[in-house]
Amino acid sequence: MSNAGTNTIKQFRPLNKATELAGMLNKEVTYAYEDLVFIGFSEILIQLPEDSSPFNLYVHQDVSESDRAGIISSFQLAAVRMETPLYYNGTYNIIEKPEDRSVDIVFNK
Repeated sequence: MSNAGTNTIKQFRPLNKATELAGMLNKEVTYAYEDLVFIGFSEILIQLPEDSSPFNLYVHQDVSESDRAGIISSFQLAAVRMETPLYYNGTYNIIEKPEDRSVDIVFNK
C-alpha cells in the first residue's frame, strides 16, 4: 500500500495511557471525545496531548477542595509511576445548552 502524495501522518492520542492511569486508581473512563477523557462520571477530566507533551488534569469545580487535593495527589503519583508527565491545570465545569442539546466545557485556572 502506497502513501504517495500524503505528507502527514495522523497522530493518535494516548487514550490507552489515560485508561491505564485511571485503572491504577480504581477509576473508570466513562467518556472520551477527541482530546478529552472524562473519568468517574465527569469528576475528573484529562486532556490528552497530540505529542509527548504532559497530560492536563482538571477536576470538576463541584468537587470539594479536600477531595480535589486527594485526587490531584493520587493522579500525580500514579503518573510518576507510569513515567507519564501530568500537570494539574485547574477546575472545569460543564454547562448544558438545552436549546441545541449540546454542552460547553469551561476551564478555570
